[in-house]
Amino acid sequence: MDYTSFGNFETMSKTAAESAKKLESINTSVFEKLTKKNMDLFNSTIELNNKFVAMLGEAKGVQELFNEQLQLTTEYNGKVFATIKEATEIVVNSKDDYQSWLEAGIKTVVPTAAKSTKKAA
Repeated sequence: MDYTSFGNFETMSKTAAESAKKLESINTSVFEKLTKKNMDLFNSTIELNNKFVAMLGEAKGVQELFNEQLQLTTEYNGKVFATIKEATEIVVNSKDDYQSWLEAGIKTVVPTAAKSTKKAA
């Protein structure tokens, strides 16, 4: 009985488990960063609503209320666009991590698969 195939299978299983852990680490990091950006945006929304409600009690006229609301909306839009830009950078920067993970997996799997197929043939 050829135990080499079992050894190759064990090696591939260990490699797959290590690779899955690395992928989990990359995914967790990206998810945490994006969740933080989401929470920042949510907090900005709450802050905007609080300012708007406070403004309702302080405004002396419709025109002043409109101008203040326009200013708050402009400020909030700036925060939204900044958050979108930062989230995009997070995703773009993660590309290198995913690419190196994939390349490492290919470098590991190809030689092991080649050994297994040679033995089987």
